[in-house]
Amino acid sequence: MPPRIASSVRRAEIMEAAMRCLQRTGYSSLSMDDVVKESGLSKGTIYWHFKNKKDLFISLFESLMSQAIAGFTPLLTQELPAAEKLRQILSSVSEVTEEDLNLVTLPLTLLTEMLNDTDFVDRYRMAIGQLAKEMQTIIEQGIAAGEFKKVDSFETIWALMSVYDGQLMYHILNMPGSVKKQNKIIVDLIIAGLKK
Repeated sequence: MPPRIASSVRRAEIMEAAMRCLQRTGYSSLSMDDVVKESGLSKGTIYWHFKNKKDLFISLFESLMSQAIAGFTPLLTQELPAAEKLRQILSSVSEVTEEDLNLVTLPLTLLTEMLNDTDFVDRYRMAIGQLAKEMQTIIEQGIAAGEFKKVDSFETIWALMSVYDGQLMYHILNMPGSVKKQNKIIVDLIIAGLKK
């Protein structure tokens, strides 16, 4: 009898299969049978870990957002000027976009397909709100240190995030230009606008 695979490993396998399916067909057209086929696991195994399609994709979304936030969190504790922290975090967005487009496109894909699902939208708001809160801290550090002019840090971060969501949406739509070059322009403009 083969050894049992840890539950967390099995869940990760299922979510990876679901991600591949989502890339091919989108959320609306996808069925749990597609995930069963893609994963090579039994339907019972899939339903043991996820009660339904929505539960699976909310878990996938939360996993992707956790990865994104985990990538930014170490920068918050580094002894760097606020402008440099902000530059590194914002630059890492374009690196993630180039390296693993799924990390940024799948949450946006799910959002567009699940806009009418209040549970998903609430979870999306919560995850994005957590990310905004982390980044708002950097703006506040810059203001406190006299590095940045006094701005409404809350509104500044939400404006900044909307710019990035627009850039990512254009990237998903294969609009012309380089994400890396555009990102550098955005970062330079934002930091120049914040500096005293």
